[in-house]
This record gives sequence, C-alpha cells and structure tokens, in this order.
Amino acid sequence: MIGVAGLLASGDLLVAASDIDDGKIDLRNHRGPGRLLHLARDFSPRGALWTGVEGLVVGVAIAPDGTIWTADPTGRAVVRFDPAGQRLGPPPGLPDRPWGTVLPRPDGRILLAVHSRRGPAPADAMGGALLLELVGGRLARTFAPTSDGGRSGWHAITSLAPGPGEETGEETLLHLAEGGRTIGVFDLTAAADRAPLLVFAETALAVLLVIGAGLMAKSFRHLL
Repeated sequence: MIGVAGLLASGDLLVAASDIDDGKIDLRNHRGPGRLLHLARDFSPRGALWTGVEGLVVGVAIAPDGTIWTADPTGRAVVRFDPAGQRLGPPPGLPDRPWGTVLPRPDGRILLAVHSRRGPAPADAMGGALLLELVGGRLARTFAPTSDGGRSGWHAITSLAPGPGEETGEETLLHLAEGGRTIGVFDLTAAADRAPLLVFAETALAVLLVIGAGLMAKSFRHLL
C-alpha cells in the first residue's frame, strides 16, 4: 500500500482485522471492535486503528488525499481516518446501509457499495440502489448494478474494482457478490449494466473454489 505522510511508510500494510473473540465465534453473526492492523513491509506490527464501531470491517482503502476509509457491513458504518491516523467519522448524510466495499477514484470521488440486502428496499433517497458516489465527501449519485445475489442470494456487491475502458475515456466497474457465479460490468458513464465479464457454471465454480483453496494452502506452506 502506498505510504501516507504521518502514518504509513512506503510498503506498509493496513489489514482489516476486527477484534473477534475467538472463544465465542458465531458464524451467523461474527462481530467485535472494528480494527485495522498496521504492519510494516516485513509484516512486523506497527500499531492499530480502531473504528469505535462493534462489527466486522471488510472494506479498507486509501483515497488520493490520504484519507483512510473503512466499511463495516455488520456495524452498518463507514469510518474514516485522516493521514495521521485520527478518526474522522462517517461522511455527513450517508444513508443507513450495510456498506462493505470502498473504491476511491483518481479524481477524489469515492464509491461505496452495499454488501448485502434483505427485505424491501429502504424508503429513502437511495432506495434499492447498490452503489453510491461521493464527491467532496457528500452524496452525488446512486447507481443500481445488477447483482446475482451470490451463493446465499442476499449478498449485493462484496468486491468492486475498476473495469476496462479507461484508456478510451469510459469508466466501468467490475463487481461480484460473495460466492456468486457472475463477474458483472457496470458502466458508470451511462449508469447501466454491460454484458458480464464472466459467468461460471455451477460445476466450474466448484472447481475454481477447490483450486483456489489448494493454491492458498500451498502458498501458506511455502511461507512456513
């Protein structure tokens, strides 16, 4: 992660690692004090940032101005830190949602994605939209990418990344839901879905999960 003046040196890492009591784990509702671990490039500990929210931080990103953003869907919170690590709190007027993914853009805009959705859409200005754009820290636009719901059926957008087309002036996003079979493409300029990048068959997804688990285990053994 790129160094930020006042807190992070070049090569330092911030890892979302809420302080979960491992003696009382409930896989249906795992939560604890929200935390980011600050590690040096050799993985030695340098400190921690605490969000002040009881939940599970899953999204973390650094904006071009050095602000550190966290998203906690369990605690339904977005907490920011300044470049020196001082907690700033949420942006003003942010709708109440289980936010889980943060994607800063080079021009300073911030994209926040809804992690999960259950029940009817809230009766507010955002409604059933799954993606929100902040400009200057304030709500600018909302978008409604199509999500396949993931394996559970109620996940929305759990991963978000820049998509192809920036070299031609287009702005697209790649998104997926946890355990889902679709890598979706959303055109921010047109505010519309594009054809998916990939759609995996159920059997193909199972094979990919097994291969991925094997590669992770092999990498872990190599580190040991």
